Amino acid sequence: MNLAPEMQTLAKVSAALVGAMIGSFLNVCIHRLPRYSRSIVHPPSHCPICGIGIRPWDNIPILSFLLLWGKCRGCRSRISWRYPLVEALTAAIFLGVTCLWLGNQHSFARLANSGISVTEQIGVLVITFGFVGALLVATFVDLRYRIIPDEISLLGLCVAPLLCAAIPSMLHQLPSPEVVRHRHLAGFLGSLLGAVVGGGGIYLIGVVGKAIFGKEAMGFGDVKLLAMIGAFLGWGAALLTFLLACLVGAVLGGVSLLLTRDRYTPFGPYLALGALTVHLFYPSVIRFVFVTWPSLIRGWMGVGTL
Repeated sequence: MNLAPEMQTLAKVSAALVGAMIGSFLNVCIHRLPRYSRSIVHPPSHCPICGIGIRPWDNIPILSFLLLWGKCRGCRSRISWRYPLVEALTAAIFLGVTCLWLGNQHSFARLANSGISVTEQIGVLVITFGFVGALLVATFVDLRYRIIPDEISLLGLCVAPLLCAAIPSMLHQLPSPEVVRHRHLAGFLGSLLGAVVGGGGIYLIGVVGKAIFGKEAMGFGDVKLLAMIGAFLGWGAALLTFLLACLVGAVLGGVSLLLTRDRYTPFGPYLALGALTVHLFYPSVIRFVFVTWPSLIRGWMGVGTL
C-alpha cells in the first residue's frame, strides 16, 4: 500500500491502539464464553471476586493493569496476567499485520501485484483482524478450559462464506475462472469448499486415529475450528494449517509432556498458530513445504549424495 511516511506511521499506531482495545474485548469473550455461554455485554465489566463494577479509567488496556499493580481497586485481589498479555499480543499482531500490508510483503504482495482494488485490499485487512481475534479467543479458551467455543467456530463458519463472497481475495485459492466465471460466486463456493476440506479432512483423521489407537485422536472442537479456518482461507491453506499444526504440536507437545507429564495437549492453539502463519506467509510456507523440507529430508537420508 503506497502511503506517505506520516500516514504509514499513523496507520501503524492506530492498528496497535485498536488492537489493544480489541484485546480487552477478547478478554471478556475468553472469560465469559466458556461459562455456559454467558452474555459478553451484560452485566458490564466487574471484578469476578468482589463484583464491583470496573470504572472506565480502570479499564484502559495494559496501562490500567500497570497503574493498579495488577490488583482490583476495590478488594485488592490479583488480576490475572492473561488480561494484559492478550491485550499486548493482539496489539502486536495487529501492528505486524499492518506492517506487512503497508509494505505489500509476503501474502499481501499478491493483492498489490494482481491489481486488486484498494477497497478490497482494505477489506482483506479488516477481515484478517477479525480472523485474528477469533483465533486468539479459541487459543486461550482451549488452553484454559480445553474446549473451543461454538460461538467462535460456528459463527465464523456462518459469516466466512458471505465475507469471502464480498471480498474474494481473502481466500488463497479460488475456483478456476473456467469453472466459476463470476468472481464473487467463486469466493462463496471457495469458502464452502475450504470448510468441507478443512473440517472433513481432520474429522477423517480423527476417525482413523480412534480406530487404530482405540481412543479419541481429535476433538470435535478442533474439527469445527479447522472448518472455520478453511472457510476463511481456502482448502489448500486449511491443509497447510493442519500440517504446520502437527509439526509444531509434535515438538512443543513433546516438550510439554517432559515438563508437566500431562499427556493431553490442546490442539486448538497449534491450529491457530498454523492458520496465522499460513495466512500471512503463504508463499514462504509453500516454499518450505514443497522445496526446503523435502531437500532437508533428502540431505538427512543421504539421498543424492556420494
